[in-house]
Amino acid sequence: MQDFEKELDDVLTSREKRREAATEEAAAERAKEDENLEEFGQVRAAIIRPVLEEIATTLKQRGHGASVLDQNPPNDGRFRQASITLNFFPDEADRTHPTGLSTAYVGFALDANTRRISVSESTIHPGSGGHAGSTSASFDLDAITEDDVKKAALTTLRQVFGS
Repeated sequence: MQDFEKELDDVLTSREKRREAATEEAAAERAKEDENLEEFGQVRAAIIRPVLEEIATTLKQRGHGASVLDQNPPNDGRFRQASITLNFFPDEADRTHPTGLSTAYVGFALDANTRRISVSESTIHPGSGGHAGSTSASFDLDAITEDDVKKAALTTLRQVFGS
């Protein structure tokens, strides 16, 4: 095979080019996700957090426990999702577990790849059953409003407190 070395070189060069293109594509995708996460941070601070803080303040004034928690994704190359969650405890119930499965919550999480904010909730709290999981509500990052946040939170609060 006279052309063996050239063919081998062509095969390896082709592979190297595909890997280089994939690396560049992944870097561009990561940069876009970083932009989306940064934008979510701004939306979270300007739109979502003020509504959740207002609800938390009202809950506390009415004798219930409440806290608002931001979560940011680790910078480890895995699926990255930033969120903000209102945890609440009816009647100051078992405050030794301020977060977790025994706490009612409503959360807003960004999928940095799709730019969609999904809503999750838990109606489970000490002394009560309930459910936990995603709701049907979701919003485009650039379209979510204070009213959207209020409606989603009220849906969960109605389930926990009854109405």
